Amino acid sequence: LAACQTIAPNHSYPVALPLSGGTNAVYLDVSALNGTYIPETTYCLVLSGSVPYKGLLVQGRRARASNSSQEVTAAAGNFTIATSETDTRLSQCVPPESAVTHTNNTMKSNVTLTWTAPAAGTGPVIFVYAVVVSYSTYYAPIMT
Repeated sequence: LAACQTIAPNHSYPVALPLSGGTNAVYLDVSALNGTYIPETTYCLVLSGSVPYKGLLVQGRRARASNSSQEVTAAAGNFTIATSETDTRLSQCVPPESAVTHTNNTMKSNVTLTWTAPAAGTGPVIFVYAVVVSYSTYYAPIMT
C-alpha cells in the first residue's frame, strides 16, 4: 500500500495540517522507551491529543543519522492487538504487524498501542505516524 510508504492516507483530496509551534495537537507518547529500547521487549505507546481524531497509521522504522537529520528506513519491531481492542488492527503493510491502523472512523482521543522492540543489532528506531482528523484533513507524516 502507498500509505505504508508515505505514512499518509490515500484520500482523494487530503490537506496536511501544519505543525503548530513545533508541536502537534496529537502526539505519540513513547516515554516508556526512556530514549532507547531493550531488544524484544514489549512497550505500551499512547497516541493522544487535544484534538479528537478518526484515523491513524503508526509504524516503527529503523533510523540512521544522515546530514544532521534522521533518515527513515525499513520497518522495525512488531505491534500486537489485544482481542478486546475494537479501534485498531494490524495494517496491510509488509509485514502486517509492522504497523497499526484504525478499524473505524469513530472519534478517538487516546489509543494505547502495544509494540515489541526488534532484535538486538537493529539500531535506532523512530516512529512515523499519521492522524486523520477528517477525510480531507490530517497530520502526516509525523516522526518521533
